[in-house]
Amino acid sequence: MKEFLPQNVPKQEHGQYSIIKIIFADTIGLLTLLGIIALCASITPANKVTIDDWVGIFLLLAVPMAGMWHVDKPTLTKTSDCVKTAGSSILVGACFFAVDIAVGHWDHPKLSLLAAAWENPGPGGVVLTLITCPGVLFIAISSLARSLFPRL
Repeated sequence: MKEFLPQNVPKQEHGQYSIIKIIFADTIGLLTLLGIIALCASITPANKVTIDDWVGIFLLLAVPMAGMWHVDKPTLTKTSDCVKTAGSSILVGACFFAVDIAVGHWDHPKLSLLAAAWENPGPGGVVLTLITCPGVLFIAISSLARSLFPRL
């Protein structure tokens, strides 16, 4: 049973209670992500994004997120790291979006700034912006919820 636990779990916590605690913490993180995505789905018109798209987005974020929690050197397990990552995601996402607007407006001066940003063919374009923020932001918030569980 020892080989299925993350390397960073101290030996005294290899009991059944700690495995349940780890599973419960992971469940809190995944349910938080599911709630955030459900909130986004509820405010997005159904003709723009289908349920299959939302399931794909959840899996695209949940799989690497759960993997980050259970590697030899896990990331986003401390509250401070989660908050720093969330803040950084917002700042970097804002910078990426500003570049998308600038390049899009340069290429398509007759379009509005937001429409031009969506037409940006640059490196990554809006896709890179959406991965950075809200993608990384959602992972950071879900990891924050998970990191708060052991303190309860």
